Amino acid sequence: PANKIVFIAFPSKSGTMAMQKFFSVLLPDVKRELRRGIIECSKRGLLHSTKWLAEMHHGLADVHIDNEAPDEDRTFSECQLEGIAPEEYSDYFLAKSYYDVREYDRAAHAVRNCESSVPRFLHFYSSYMAREKRRLDSTTDQANLHEPNQMRDLADLLATLRMEYGKSRLDGYGIYLYGVVLKALNLNQAAEQMLVQAIRLVPMLWSAYLELSPLIMEKKKLLSLQLGGHWMRHFFMAHTYLELYLNDDGLKIYEDLQASGFSKSIYLIAQMALVYHNKRDVDKAIELYQALLESASPYRLDNVDTYSNLLFVKEMKTEMAQLAHKAVSINKYRPETCCVIGNYYSIRCDHQVAISYFQRALKLNPK
Repeated sequence: PANKIVFIAFPSKSGTMAMQKFFSVLLPDVKRELRRGIIECSKRGLLHSTKWLAEMHHGLADVHIDNEAPDEDRTFSECQLEGIAPEEYSDYFLAKSYYDVREYDRAAHAVRNCESSVPRFLHFYSSYMAREKRRLDSTTDQANLHEPNQMRDLADLLATLRMEYGKSRLDGYGIYLYGVVLKALNLNQAAEQMLVQAIRLVPMLWSAYLELSPLIMEKKKLLSLQLGGHWMRHFFMAHTYLELYLNDDGLKIYEDLQASGFSKSIYLIAQMALVYHNKRDVDKAIELYQALLESASPYRLDNVDTYSNLLFVKEMKTEMAQLAHKAVSINKYRPETCCVIGNYYSIRCDHQVAISYFQRALKLNPK
């Protein structure tokens, strides 16, 4: 049934799933949290978190929460303006409109005097995004990524956020941004502390987990993190296991999550395909990617570079050509598309052209 209870086990210190230590959560409650998270992230301009939460929400399409009592409906509608003082609506709406068209400096300026939590975050985050945009726009090769003036830009923002944090004026989202800036300046220990704090305060903020994951270098460290007992933690655990190439540990969590009600999640399907790719089970990985890209999410470009690697290994030239054509038709400037085209030319033994596309992918996404 759609409204079943999800049982998720906590990892024990040995790393095995301790079956006796469960917490349970109703799938309708999970979906409500996802919906609330979508609204909270969206109004702050946290686009990648919004996208991830929306995909997870869509994967629970069979779970019905829309026949709520009137009080629930009112709460849902009101939360869209929660955290924005009525007298700051005008400035916020203006700033958000600028932010949405990537005019980050204008967005930051529009809410520079706001005091309520959402506009204040949008001010700081727009300031950060403006710096990031300038950095990327001026980047012609990897050597330019750490120009002194760009580092000074971030250092100035860091000083502001540190002062705000010291005055207890940052909420969970602001603390997340503080962690992001610390990490960008290679202050990783402090960044880890801030990101963990942000996750405990705002457990639905998927971007915080993604920023934290690369700072975790071993399983022991992962298991020692004090993230709280929220169910989102398990998606982070599985993701980080994959980053550490502990594929069997990650696969076990993903299988448990699928069995718990997330079987239609395109994110989980993609992650499991990545697990099988890492485990060199090429046929299984290709099967999952084909199911994902041909029916579940045909215009998806996330992970198509990995899929093209598998097609290259299997020398599936026809499928590679079809994938390259499709990726170009969707967005030829995505790094993933450049990797697909690179693999397409590689499989045709046109290595010079392939190299140029791989270089283009690196320029678009140096990380």
